[in-house]
Amino acid sequence: MRHLPRTLLIPVVLAALAPACGNSNPSTPDGIARSVIAVTLDPNPLAAKLSTTAIGFLNISYKIIVAESAGLGAEFIFVNATIFDEASGLSVAVNNYDTADMTVFIGSKRIEGGKSVEIGQQIDYLLPTGSTAARLAIAVQLRDDRGNVINQSILVPITPVPVT
Repeated sequence: MRHLPRTLLIPVVLAALAPACGNSNPSTPDGIARSVIAVTLDPNPLAAKLSTTAIGFLNISYKIIVAESAGLGAEFIFVNATIFDEASGLSVAVNNYDTADMTVFIGSKRIEGGKSVEIGQQIDYLLPTGSTAARLAIAVQLRDDRGNVINQSILVPITPVPVT
């Protein structure tokens, strides 16, 4: 069998290479580039009460609501809640959920596109002597279905327990 003439060989080689060229980024059918999340807290404002399980401690109970609005699902990496003493800025309590905790407490480690997830938490905490004010910081990190890492956080004041 004779070799193809060079004039025919070049188009054959170019045709064979053509499918390998182009955009290698994965795409979704609707062209969504990344998840978009919003984090809110219920109730807001957040009121402290006396703990029923630890004498002298305060307690807050709340739901973190994570809503995805772009239509692309994601997997939770963590949901972190930290209470800070307002006067000193020191961390006085932490509650951290990883993917295994999310599966146990809410039944899934995912949020589907266009949906929301409610994550119930409560924390007992003790403020330093003389301090009355605190703030709750909520931080959420996800990895969306395109591999993007998404971070969102909020800071909410905690209403102190009324003095009786």
